[in-house]
Amino acid sequence: MFNAAIYDVIVYKDYQVNGIAKKIVEELIEQLKDISCIHLISTTGLKNSTKNLALKS
Repeated sequence: MFNAAIYDVIVYKDYQVNGIAKKIVEELIEQLKDISCIHLISTTGLKNSTKNLALKS
């Protein structure tokens, strides 16, 4: 497999301050480490909770 996509990681409001979305995305990226291209797609207007991830373009 060459490509993968992660769409709209959404966490219930009461848990948003716990860094759960970041942990979910980091785990998904770890599981997809052999994939050459991972698309991270977020709906317009959602808080950018992935800005602290160490992603390379």
